[in-house]
Amino acid sequence: GDWDVSGVVVYARNGATITDYSLGISQTSGNSPTGLVTGNNFIGYTLTIGIATHTQFSHTIPTFRVSLSGTSTVYLKGYTEYTIATPTRTGRISARRPH
Repeated sequence: GDWDVSGVVVYARNGATITDYSLGISQTSGNSPTGLVTGNNFIGYTLTIGIATHTQFSHTIPTFRVSLSGTSTVYLKGYTEYTIATPTRTGRISARRPH
């Protein structure tokens, strides 16, 4: 059936300089970009000047429709390129069946 799916990722710099980051929602596990569509279920940023000033920042994938024919797993993906320390990501994925 159809599901309305959304997600949010909060990035914490932890002293790192972040130069590239993205988030997406997909039925493909791991680092694969399969099924990710910019502006639909994927947001990605490459920065010419790294983020070194904000402690935390977040981005959201707004609600979009996922049609499934049976039991399936849907993944929230986050990616970060950085220098110096190690940033962290915390995320949440939400899904509900529309009436």
